[in-house]
Amino acid sequence: NCKVRVQNPENPNNSNQSSPVFTIKGNITLTNPSTGFETWDAGGTYPINWSYVGPIQNVTIQYSANGSEGTNWVNLTDSTNASTGTWDWNITAGTQLSTKASIKVFDRDMPISESISANFTTRGTVKVTAPNASGTVLKVDDPYNITWTKYGSIQYVNIYYSNNSTNGPWKTVALNVIGSNQTHPWVVPDDIGNNLRVNVSDASNPNVYNLSSYDFKIIGGINVNAPVDGD
Repeated sequence: NCKVRVQNPENPNNSNQSSPVFTIKGNITLTNPSTGFETWDAGGTYPINWSYVGPIQNVTIQYSANGSEGTNWVNLTDSTNASTGTWDWNITAGTQLSTKASIKVFDRDMPISESISANFTTRGTVKVTAPNASGTVLKVDDPYNITWTKYGSIQYVNIYYSNNSTNGPWKTVALNVIGSNQTHPWVVPDDIGNNLRVNVSDASNPNVYNLSSYDFKIIGGINVNAPVDGD
Protein backbone atom coordinates (compact mmCIF):
# COMPACT_ATOMS: atom_id res chain seq x y z
CA ASN A 1 0.00 0.00 0.00
CA CYS A 2 1.88 3.04 -1.29
CA LYS A 3 1.18 6.75 -1.37
CA VAL A 4 3.01 9.82 -2.64
CA ARG A 5 3.29 12.99 -0.51
CA VAL A 6 4.22 16.41 -1.87
CA GLN A 7 5.38 18.92 0.76
CA ASN A 8 6.37 22.58 0.71
CA PRO A 9 10.04 22.63 1.86
CA GLU A 10 9.47 25.96 3.57
CA ASN A 11 6.24 25.01 5.32
CA PRO A 12 5.88 21.33 6.37
CA ASN A 13 2.24 21.90 7.15
CA ASN A 14 1.60 22.69 3.51
CA SER A 15 1.39 19.22 1.96
CA ASN A 16 -0.86 16.78 0.20
CA GLN A 17 -0.79 13.06 -0.50
CA SER A 18 -2.14 10.80 -3.20
CA SER A 19 -5.34 8.86 -2.80
CA PRO A 20 -6.14 6.00 -3.07
CA VAL A 21 -3.12 3.82 -2.26
CA PHE A 22 -1.24 2.15 -5.10
CA THR A 23 1.09 -0.82 -5.52
CA ILE A 24 4.69 -1.03 -6.63
CA LYS A 25 5.37 -4.48 -8.03
CA GLY A 26 8.35 -6.32 -9.37
CA ASN A 27 8.64 -6.95 -13.10
CA ILE A 28 9.23 -10.45 -14.47
CA THR A 29 9.98 -11.45 -18.07
CA LEU A 30 9.81 -14.99 -19.42
CA THR A 31 12.81 -15.60 -21.70
CA ASN A 32 12.31 -19.30 -22.56
CA PRO A 33 10.01 -20.32 -24.15
CA SER A 34 9.48 -16.97 -25.79
CA THR A 35 9.47 -17.10 -29.60
CA GLY A 36 6.44 -19.31 -30.25
CA PHE A 37 8.52 -21.48 -32.60
CA GLU A 38 9.65 -23.94 -29.92
CA THR A 39 8.72 -27.63 -30.17
CA TRP A 40 9.13 -29.53 -26.91
CA ASP A 41 8.82 -33.33 -26.82
CA ALA A 42 7.10 -35.38 -24.15
CA GLY A 43 9.69 -37.38 -22.25
CA GLY A 44 12.22 -34.55 -22.56
CA THR A 45 13.44 -31.96 -20.07
CA TYR A 46 13.48 -28.27 -21.00
CA PRO A 47 14.59 -25.14 -19.10
CA ILE A 48 12.00 -22.47 -18.35
CA ASN A 49 13.95 -19.22 -17.95
CA TRP A 50 13.07 -15.74 -16.73
CA SER A 51 14.58 -12.44 -15.64
CA TYR A 52 13.18 -9.95 -13.14
CA VAL A 53 13.67 -6.66 -11.36
CA GLY A 54 12.28 -5.73 -7.98
CA PRO A 55 11.68 -7.59 -4.73
CA ILE A 56 10.49 -10.93 -6.13
CA GLN A 57 11.48 -13.81 -3.84
CA ASN A 58 9.73 -16.84 -5.33
CA VAL A 59 7.84 -17.59 -8.53
CA THR A 60 5.06 -19.98 -9.50
CA ILE A 61 5.21 -21.66 -12.92
CA GLN A 62 2.11 -22.81 -14.78
CA TYR A 63 1.29 -24.57 -18.07
CA SER A 64 -1.74 -24.32 -20.31
CA ALA A 65 -2.56 -26.53 -23.30
CA ASN A 66 -5.16 -23.96 -24.38
CA GLY A 67 -2.87 -21.11 -25.28
CA SER A 68 -2.05 -17.77 -23.78
CA GLU A 69 -5.70 -16.69 -23.60
CA GLY A 70 -5.55 -17.83 -19.99
CA THR A 71 -7.64 -20.97 -19.51
CA ASN A 72 -6.94 -24.17 -17.58
CA TRP A 73 -3.58 -23.19 -16.11
CA VAL A 74 -1.92 -26.10 -14.30
CA ASN A 75 0.84 -25.60 -11.73
CA LEU A 76 4.18 -27.10 -12.75
CA THR A 77 5.73 -25.89 -9.50
CA ASP A 78 3.99 -23.98 -6.72
CA SER A 79 7.16 -22.16 -5.72
CA THR A 80 10.79 -21.94 -6.80
CA ASN A 81 13.49 -19.43 -5.96
CA ALA A 82 13.24 -16.45 -8.32
CA SER A 83 16.96 -15.69 -8.12
CA THR A 84 17.90 -18.91 -9.99
CA GLY A 85 16.21 -17.59 -13.13
CA THR A 86 15.55 -21.12 -14.40
CA TRP A 87 13.54 -24.26 -13.67
CA ASP A 88 13.76 -27.57 -15.56
CA TRP A 89 10.46 -29.02 -16.77
CA ASN A 90 10.29 -32.75 -17.40
CA ILE A 91 7.32 -33.23 -19.74
CA THR A 92 5.71 -36.40 -18.40
CA ALA A 93 3.68 -38.92 -20.36
CA GLY A 94 0.48 -37.60 -18.76
CA THR A 95 0.96 -34.01 -19.93
CA GLN A 96 -1.81 -32.70 -22.19
CA LEU A 97 -0.06 -31.94 -25.47
CA SER A 98 -0.93 -29.04 -27.73
CA THR A 99 0.06 -26.93 -30.72
CA LYS A 100 -0.88 -23.86 -28.68
CA ALA A 101 0.86 -24.57 -25.38
CA SER A 102 1.85 -21.70 -23.12
CA ILE A 103 3.92 -21.10 -19.97
CA LYS A 104 3.17 -18.52 -17.28
CA VAL A 105 5.60 -17.36 -14.60
CA PHE A 106 4.43 -15.03 -11.82
CA ASP A 107 5.48 -13.66 -8.44
CA ARG A 108 4.14 -16.15 -5.90
CA ASP A 109 3.45 -13.42 -3.35
CA MET A 110 2.08 -10.86 -5.80
CA PRO A 111 0.47 -12.75 -8.71
CA ILE A 112 -0.32 -9.56 -10.63
CA SER A 113 3.38 -9.56 -11.62
CA GLU A 114 3.41 -12.17 -14.37
CA SER A 115 4.80 -13.04 -17.80
CA ILE A 116 3.18 -15.38 -20.34
CA SER A 117 4.90 -17.01 -23.32
CA ALA A 118 3.75 -17.00 -26.91
CA ASN A 119 1.98 -20.20 -27.93
CA PHE A 120 4.36 -23.04 -28.80
CA THR A 121 4.12 -26.81 -29.45
CA THR A 122 4.32 -29.77 -27.09
CA ARG A 123 4.16 -33.12 -28.84
CA GLY A 124 4.44 -36.84 -28.23
CA THR A 125 7.55 -38.85 -28.94
CA VAL A 126 8.38 -42.46 -29.59
CA LYS A 127 11.68 -44.31 -28.98
CA VAL A 128 12.61 -47.58 -30.67
CA THR A 129 13.88 -50.03 -28.04
CA ALA A 130 14.37 -53.14 -30.24
CA PRO A 131 16.17 -53.69 -32.48
CA ASN A 132 18.37 -51.04 -30.89
CA ALA A 133 21.63 -52.70 -29.86
CA SER A 134 24.93 -52.70 -31.68
CA GLY A 135 25.68 -56.04 -33.36
CA THR A 136 22.08 -57.25 -33.67
CA VAL A 137 21.75 -60.13 -36.18
CA LEU A 138 18.36 -61.48 -37.30
CA LYS A 139 17.63 -64.54 -39.45
CA VAL A 140 15.20 -64.69 -42.34
CA ASP A 141 11.77 -66.09 -41.32
CA ASP A 142 12.55 -65.94 -37.60
CA PRO A 143 9.94 -64.29 -35.35
CA TYR A 144 11.12 -61.03 -33.77
CA ASN A 145 9.38 -58.41 -31.62
CA ILE A 146 9.86 -54.77 -32.64
CA THR A 147 9.41 -52.72 -29.46
CA TRP A 148 9.16 -49.03 -28.62
CA THR A 149 8.35 -46.65 -25.79
CA LYS A 150 5.87 -43.85 -26.37
CA TYR A 151 5.54 -40.56 -24.53
CA GLY A 152 2.42 -38.46 -24.74
CA SER A 153 -0.92 -39.11 -26.41
CA ILE A 154 0.21 -41.09 -29.48
CA GLN A 155 -2.69 -43.40 -30.35
CA TYR A 156 -1.32 -45.30 -33.33
CA VAL A 157 2.10 -45.87 -34.85
CA ASN A 158 3.38 -46.90 -38.26
CA ILE A 159 6.37 -49.25 -38.46
CA TYR A 160 8.86 -49.40 -41.33
CA TYR A 161 12.30 -50.79 -42.04
CA SER A 162 15.09 -49.89 -44.44
CA ASN A 163 17.94 -51.99 -45.86
CA ASN A 164 19.87 -48.81 -46.60
CA SER A 165 20.51 -47.59 -43.05
CA THR A 166 18.94 -44.17 -42.32
CA ASN A 167 18.65 -43.29 -46.00
CA GLY A 168 15.61 -45.38 -46.90
CA PRO A 169 13.50 -46.08 -48.83
CA TRP A 170 11.31 -47.26 -45.97
CA LYS A 171 9.38 -50.49 -46.40
CA THR A 172 6.15 -51.06 -44.51
CA VAL A 173 6.07 -53.50 -41.61
CA ALA A 174 2.65 -52.49 -40.20
CA LEU A 175 0.36 -49.46 -40.17
CA ASN A 176 -1.93 -48.09 -37.48
CA VAL A 177 -0.60 -50.28 -34.69
CA ILE A 178 -1.97 -49.34 -31.27
CA GLY A 179 0.75 -47.16 -29.77
CA SER A 180 0.25 -48.33 -26.20
CA ASN A 181 0.98 -51.94 -27.22
CA GLN A 182 4.64 -50.90 -27.46
CA THR A 183 5.46 -54.16 -29.26
CA HIS A 184 4.73 -55.71 -32.64
CA PRO A 185 5.53 -59.28 -33.78
CA TRP A 186 7.56 -59.32 -37.01
CA VAL A 187 8.57 -62.22 -39.21
CA VAL A 188 12.05 -61.26 -40.43
CA PRO A 189 11.81 -60.76 -44.21
CA ASP A 190 14.06 -62.23 -46.88
CA ASP A 191 15.95 -58.95 -47.26
CA ILE A 192 19.52 -59.96 -46.46
CA GLY A 193 21.88 -57.10 -45.68
CA ASN A 194 24.20 -55.45 -43.18
CA ASN A 195 22.67 -51.98 -42.88
CA LEU A 196 19.08 -52.30 -41.74
CA ARG A 197 17.16 -49.91 -39.53
CA VAL A 198 13.64 -49.74 -38.06
CA ASN A 199 11.50 -46.60 -38.05
CA VAL A 200 8.50 -46.14 -35.72
CA SER A 201 6.40 -43.01 -36.31
CA ASP A 202 3.22 -41.38 -35.03
CA ALA A 203 0.52 -42.42 -37.51
CA SER A 204 -1.14 -38.99 -37.21
CA ASN A 205 2.07 -36.93 -37.46
CA PRO A 206 4.92 -38.31 -39.61
CA ASN A 207 7.22 -35.61 -38.22
CA VAL A 208 7.21 -37.52 -34.93
CA TYR A 209 9.35 -40.60 -35.44
CA ASN A 210 12.40 -42.45 -34.18
CA LEU A 211 14.92 -44.72 -35.87
CA SER A 212 16.78 -47.61 -34.27
CA SER A 213 20.17 -46.31 -33.16
CA TYR A 214 22.37 -48.89 -34.89
CA ASP A 215 22.39 -50.78 -38.17
CA PHE A 216 21.49 -54.45 -37.76
CA LYS A 217 21.95 -57.46 -40.04
CA ILE A 218 19.57 -59.90 -41.65
CA ILE A 219 21.19 -63.19 -42.61
CA GLY A 220 19.85 -66.27 -44.37
CA GLY A 221 18.72 -69.31 -42.45
CA ILE A 222 19.30 -72.99 -43.23
CA ASN A 223 16.72 -75.67 -42.60
CA VAL A 224 17.85 -79.33 -42.68
CA ASN A 225 15.12 -81.35 -44.43
CA ALA A 226 16.83 -84.73 -44.49
CA PRO A 227 17.63 -87.03 -42.91
CA VAL A 228 14.62 -87.05 -40.61
CA ASP A 229 13.72 -89.29 -37.70
CA GLY A 230 13.55 -92.92 -38.80
CA ASP A 231 15.94 -92.62 -41.76
